[in-house]
Amino acid sequence: EEGVYIGCIIKDDLETFDGDKKVADYRFTLEPFFARTTMIWLDVLEVFAKNHTNLVPVLDENNQYKGYYEIEDIIKFFQESLSFKKAFWIIR
Repeated sequence: EEGVYIGCIIKDDLETFDGDKKVADYRFTLEPFFARTTMIWLDVLEVFAKNHTNLVPVLDENNQYKGYYEIEDIIKFFQESLSFKKAFWIIR
């Protein structure tokens, strides 16, 4: 609203909406989850898990929308990070 994030519309809800109405008419269905630009990756992963979603909006400290994370990108990041570290493990 006026450039400030107020929430997400869940896809299943969106499919039941009347196409002639505005998003503002469905404000009561908005889910207020998001990640901050300053969050560590484990906290971002927690946002995905707690909200059972595959997409999380990213906001700055002024609640301005900056983009989004997709769960596939986060999983790939963790896989690549763990693979890099695993190369240096020594098994005795």
